Amino acid sequence: MLVLLYFVLTQGYAISHTHAAIVSSTDGVLYQQFLKLIAYNTVRGQVYSTIIGMGIIIYQCYMLTSIVNKLKLYSSYTYVPAVCYLLCISIYPYYNTLNPSLIINAIMLIVIHALTQLQNTQAPKTILFNVGIYLGIAYMIHPFGILLSILVVFSILLYRAFQLKDYILLLLGILLPLYIIYALQYISTGSIVNFSAIVPVMHIPYYSLPSPILITVSLLVSSSIMGMYNVQLYSSKMNIQARKAWGIWFIYTINALLVVLLYNIHSAQGALVAMPLSLFVAASLHYIKSKLIKNILHYMLLALVLYCVYTLH
Repeated sequence: MLVLLYFVLTQGYAISHTHAAIVSSTDGVLYQQFLKLIAYNTVRGQVYSTIIGMGIIIYQCYMLTSIVNKLKLYSSYTYVPAVCYLLCISIYPYYNTLNPSLIINAIMLIVIHALTQLQNTQAPKTILFNVGIYLGIAYMIHPFGILLSILVVFSILLYRAFQLKDYILLLLGILLPLYIIYALQYISTGSIVNFSAIVPVMHIPYYSLPSPILITVSLLVSSSIMGMYNVQLYSSKMNIQARKAWGIWFIYTINALLVVLLYNIHSAQGALVAMPLSLFVAASLHYIKSKLIKNILHYMLLALVLYCVYTLH
């Protein structure tokens, strides 16, 4: 019920004011074809974009809650990470509109869920190959998706000793969807892929954020740093699987930040950081012992995010 309430509060404006999907010239072929399918630049396409975007956010909240509670990342069952994700995804206009970062975050949730199975599975090769396929799909949504393979490489090392065949399987999985899509493109159009156009190119942007968003981001970042400290502080009380899972989320945060800071191509790419950041913001709220301080931080975040949603969008 709490997650539903926050969903209505934070996404109500986006639902009532439909907006076209975020598009850039560097989008992957799969994302481009999907936008053509829904006719994104028409009124009907805007409605479809909003519905699909909201559907992805609901799925992400469900998956996030399922993963953190299954792995026992917190000391008790909690919905706070989903609530924090709704806050993080709402601070900047169009983060919650259909865009490549939103889709790639959903794919990475599936990837992380698969990676956490490596410790107890009898079929690690199947998992690694499937993870590669997911990364290949992410790449076809937007080329920067492949940069998140850094997360996968380090995560595999957390769970398994180095074996070259693991990374060969991962590479084969990545190449499979690319081969299928580009082969179909060649058969249907006769055009050869211009590989120079699908390689992620470094682009260091200049950020200029409105003051309310800057204040909100600063508070979220401060909360996430406090959350990282709390996770480290209480890590001795966690089981080994939870500690490794927190390691994956920390790597995801660093990886996503590097992608956003060095390869920022479109206006909604910052949404990529919202997913991993929300878990550490939730940790800061979860482990604060003083109920007064916890409530002050919580309602400050909520008030700032709602101000950004209803005045700056």
